[in-house]
Amino acid sequence: MNTRRLLAIGITSLLGALLCGVTSTATEPISAADKLAAIAWAQGSWKTSVDGDYLDEFWSPPQADSMIGMFRWSKKDRLWMSEMLSIVTEGETIVLRVKHFDRAMVGWEERDKPITLPLIRQTADESVFETDDKAHLVRLTYRKTGSDTMDVILDVTEPEKNRHHEFHFKRF
Repeated sequence: MNTRRLLAIGITSLLGALLCGVTSTATEPISAADKLAAIAWAQGSWKTSVDGDYLDEFWSPPQADSMIGMFRWSKKDRLWMSEMLSIVTEGETIVLRVKHFDRAMVGWEERDKPITLPLIRQTADESVFETDDKAHLVRLTYRKTGSDTMDVILDVTEPEKNRHHEFHFKRF
């Protein structure tokens, strides 16, 4: 066989394989349910301390289309603030919502305005959520750092100041 004929056979085989999807490199979209399952490692009880303050966070296992969480921050052995959190499936993604409360359960945000952070990227050990409002950007990263450790990283970018906090939690 001559080189031209071999090249033609090779191209024909490659085109046939591509048309049949045998060598397709396109990735299937990841469903919202799979995205929720990918952060299921966060379920359970977590605690840390920051400058003598006590912090803990609790996450339910995924149930139906959601996970529910609670966060508590105590300063000088008194509740300073708490959060209610939810991660829910919406369309083909997941969305983290946060509401803050003071020790008397008075909300910090307007009643019908939780902080809403859609998932922007995810790996097996990390989920990153970010607000759509880039002028007042809030990014919250949940990163599994070991079987019983996780980092929660909060970045807030506002015109008047930027804040970066890293919380290193251990399972308890």
